[in-house]
Amino acid sequence: MSRILIKEAKKQATGEVTVAGFVNNVRAHKGVIFVDLRDISDYMQLVFVSGNDSYEIAEKLQLESVIQVTGELQEKPARRAKRQKILSY
Repeated sequence: MSRILIKEAKKQATGEVTVAGFVNNVRAHKGVIFVDLRDISDYMQLVFVSGNDSYEIAEKLQLESVIQVTGELQEKPARRAKRQKILSY
């Protein structure tokens, strides 16, 4: 699968995508790691769930690391006013 910009992934809204960019922020909470990924076009939240190989990799990420990820797009839960797409593993 070829890499696309985050802006294009958000327009796509569903399905599997590959995106790349800089790690802007990393937060861990109850077996889930949230990574804010940014590229030249926009930013996106990545979600890594405990028990996957990708979770172990996400634990080692540092700010400004450059990464490429492939995953399934999911819309962020509606309780937030701002709409944003989530790339989930």
